[in-house]
Amino acid sequence: MNVIVIVEGSSDRGAVEAILGKLNIKGKVLRMRGNNPDRAKRLIRSTCAGGMKAIVLKDLHRLPEDIVSRHLKKIQSEAKGTMCNVQGIIVRKAIEAWILADIESIATGKKVKIGNPECINEPNKELDRLVGYVKNYYRAKELASKIRLNIARKRAKSLDQFLH
Repeated sequence: MNVIVIVEGSSDRGAVEAILGKLNIKGKVLRMRGNNPDRAKRLIRSTCAGGMKAIVLKDLHRLPEDIVSRHLKKIQSEAKGTMCNVQGIIVRKAIEAWILADIESIATGKKVKIGNPECINEPNKELDRLVGYVKNYYRAKELASKIRLNIARKRAKSLDQFLH
């Protein structure tokens, strides 16, 4: 294991596991369980070994960007003593926007035009409208495994930042 990724919920975990699998990256995806930066710090301290990379993904759909940014900076600064490279990434709205970034590969047979997926206020509802998405670990993992990352990363800047 060379990377740990900390996410908010179980559907986020499923999507990120699928993306790591597509990239053949060995890693562990852990749930932060909501907007609790202290939980993320504890997860980093307990699982991150020297030389590893920890990525904290924080959705923007509930809080203003400046508060989310402050949470991520606090996590990064307090994790400096762990000998682990910690990176915080703000996910524009929600991880479902990453799946919407290549909706054409999922909604086969439908002509779909959604524009910038990271500007959709409730991407999970848009995904439900297009492909009958039920927000859970297994469905998110299934859909994320079908997206073409080279296309999706061009449309979702936070996904590109995560893949970089």
